[in-house]
Order: sequence, then structure tokens, then C-alpha cells
Amino acid sequence: MTSLYTKAGAFLLAILLVFGALYGAYHHGETLANAGWQAKWDAEVAKQALAKAKAEEDARAVELSRINNNQQVQAHAIQSNVSEKFDHATTVSIIGSVQLATAKLAADPSSCTGHSTTATGSPPTNRAAMVLSDLLTRANQRAADLASLADRSRIAGLACEQAYDGIGQ
Repeated sequence: MTSLYTKAGAFLLAILLVFGALYGAYHHGETLANAGWQAKWDAEVAKQALAKAKAEEDARAVELSRINNNQQVQAHAIQSNVSEKFDHATTVSIIGSVQLATAKLAADPSSCTGHSTTATGSPPTNRAAMVLSDLLTRANQRAADLASLADRSRIAGLACEQAYDGIGQ
């Protein structure tokens, strides 16, 4: 009986060795396949990381371009506002000289006559000349203020439009 047990044991051992070898071969193949997939996975991850870095770099370049465009628009708007303030000051100065001339005429309406034969101004004429002088002064001042406001609004609108156009670039 021992030979039967020995034969059975040897047969079982041979079967175990075959299954062990098959399992070892399977495990080795699975390890190689997993290593191949891991290599592909790592290559794809590296490719995506590179694409992400390039996309971020491109986005930063676009952002920097937009920032530079906005800074140029702001600088131009500031320069235009300074020019507008200078023009407004010049206009106010001219209005001042016109107001001075009208005040002189209001103070002495007789200087308005073109002929020596016409009568000199009477007190009602003086009052009318003063009212007209005051009205002209106020109208000129209001016109200068409105012109300044319109110029500033136009400058702001153009700057906004240029900044908006810079976004699309």
C-alpha cells in the first residue's frame, strides 16, 4: 500500500507542480500586463499634465495681453481727461473774459450805442443790460459744464469700448 500512497502522492505532487507552474506563469503574465497598462497610464498622465501646463501658459499669455491692453486704455483715458480738463479751464477763462466784457457793458450801457445821436441808457436800460449780462454769464457757465460732462462721458465710453474690444483679442 505504501507504493500506492507513494504513487498517489507523487501524482498529486506532479499535479500541484503543474498547477503551481501554471499559476506562476499566469501571475507573471498578469504582472507584465499590469506593468504595460501602468506604463500607458503614466504616459497618458504625463501627456495630460503637459497639455494642462501649456493651456495654463496660453491662458496666462492671453490674460497678460488683456491686462496690458487695459493699462494702455486707462493711460489713454487719463491723458484724454487731462486734456479735457485743460480745455475746460481754457473755456472757463474765455467765459470769464466774456463775462467781464458784458459786465462792463452792463455797467455803462451808453457805450453800446453806435451813433452819437442816440440817447444814453436810462436806469431801466441799465437793469435790462445787467439781467442780460447775468443771463449770458449763467448760460456760458452751464454750457461749459455740460460740454465738460459730455467730453468726460465720451472719454469714459470710448475707454470702455476699447477695453471690451481688447477682451475679444
